[in-house]
Amino acid sequence: MSEEIKFGYKSKPFGHQIREVHKQIEWLQQGNNYGALFQEMGTGKSKQLVDIANFLFHHGKINAVLLIGPNGIQCQWMDQQVPEHSSVPYLPCLWQNTSSKKYKADLENFIFGDAEGKLKWFFVNVDRFSTVSNKEAISYFVNYVQEHNTLIVIDEATIIKNSSANRTKVIQALGKRAKYRYVLTGSPVTNSPFDLYSMCEFMRPGLFGCSLHVFKHRYGLMVNDHNPHTGQRFARLMNEKDLAIAKSLIQRGQSFEEIAMKTGASESVIRYIAENGSVAKPYRNLEELKRIILPFSSIVRKSECLDLPDKIYTQHIIEMGTEQKKVYNDLKKSLLAEYDGAELQVTHKLTLLMRLQQVSGGFFPSKEGEVMTSKMIGKSNVKIEFIKHDLEEAGDMKCIIWSRFRAEIENLESELKKEFPGKVVERYDGSKTSEEKEVIRRAAQAGEIDILIINPQSGSRGLNLQDHFHLHYYFSNHPSLEYREQSEDRSHRMGLKVNVQYKDLICKDTVDLKIYDTLHSKKDLSEYFKTADLREFL
Repeated sequence: MSEEIKFGYKSKPFGHQIREVHKQIEWLQQGNNYGALFQEMGTGKSKQLVDIANFLFHHGKINAVLLIGPNGIQCQWMDQQVPEHSSVPYLPCLWQNTSSKKYKADLENFIFGDAEGKLKWFFVNVDRFSTVSNKEAISYFVNYVQEHNTLIVIDEATIIKNSSANRTKVIQALGKRAKYRYVLTGSPVTNSPFDLYSMCEFMRPGLFGCSLHVFKHRYGLMVNDHNPHTGQRFARLMNEKDLAIAKSLIQRGQSFEEIAMKTGASESVIRYIAENGSVAKPYRNLEELKRIILPFSSIVRKSECLDLPDKIYTQHIIEMGTEQKKVYNDLKKSLLAEYDGAELQVTHKLTLLMRLQQVSGGFFPSKEGEVMTSKMIGKSNVKIEFIKHDLEEAGDMKCIIWSRFRAEIENLESELKKEFPGKVVERYDGSKTSEEKEVIRRAAQAGEIDILIINPQSGSRGLNLQDHFHLHYYFSNHPSLEYREQSEDRSHRMGLKVNVQYKDLICKDTVDLKIYDTLHSKKDLSEYFKTADLREFL
């Protein structure tokens, strides 16, 4: 290994991390200014990126990093990843969507001021690039990039897989101003190899030397179709039914020309299917695509990382929406809140804790007669949106989502079924009969369920899921320490062959963090509150 690429680590790296960081540095030393960490969730790609940034700063190549990620990810980078792994002095700044004069002044000082030998880190929620109304925000990012030798990093890079999305176009344009560009994702081809196109356009514009349309026809099995209402014609990817029909017609001995006419595919597509009879997915030339991206890509699977620990805990700090934040703060301050014509008032400290937790989960609980109901606050749920983004990164990993409240479980089930129609989503809670639970349990243990949403009171005991479920989300924690520990052990038990990840979704400045800290200090909240003061806790 070259002496030039040796440098100090703040946190001890695993063997695969050393290997991949050195591979990336050697690539950059050849005069390249982009790269990709295509590594499965839980392999430590964030640390590797920080180490790469440390190296570039140490050798005078950059003096700033612009980190772009989904809501919650940018906070995790600022609060955990950079402090834990940066071996060089740094100056952090978190983008805040506020009109505060003080913040604007602080932001301008951060952008244009002297960092005094520190690496500037600017952490930004990708949503800031989505709308025209964020023009002022985008100008700050442009100024930031132009003022410095900047490394732009996109974490969970599937957030820019849609080439026609406004935020993808803005970020790609911004990337052209940067000195270095990196993407990080656990699954670069979550839905299809087509997702690679916009990521690579950000890293190196023109890498494939063709338009997205040509790219799709090069690497996909496409058919011509039309809209029956408008008559408009368009090209789309073959589905399972299309493939089955084509294979059937090939077996019957029909000519490629006849099959092409019947299916809407080209003769070259039909020929490919005929010559590759075992093809199960509508893609082709993938080995060629792999050869193109391999020089700048670090590809790591968890199965290769034998030195990783069994349990990996991460907190994901998520910013609440404006309406949600107002409801939460009103309830916290005055024990009374209103939303959409409904009113909520509490008097007991454990009830207040529960109601605050429901609001931080994105739902407003209110009483209609003698029945408690919940309605979603705002148009979207920030925690559910986080899970959607994260599951894009997780690829084929099966997961458990732990949720305390019925409204959360119902909305998770509905939203995730819509977002991932190809995955099997099931809930395991009080809405299921004993017989239904037994069917779900058997299916989960057989690996036939992809996303399992569980209420800890129903599922923290009796489910042995170590064979298939190695990713857990805690949408909302139950205050019982026993439930928390038992829920973790659904996967972490005898027979486990890989590490297990536990991700707690924590809304910023809410009881979520207090509950998390209390449980991780091995305290049960119901016991804790027998002596603790609620106001002090809040």
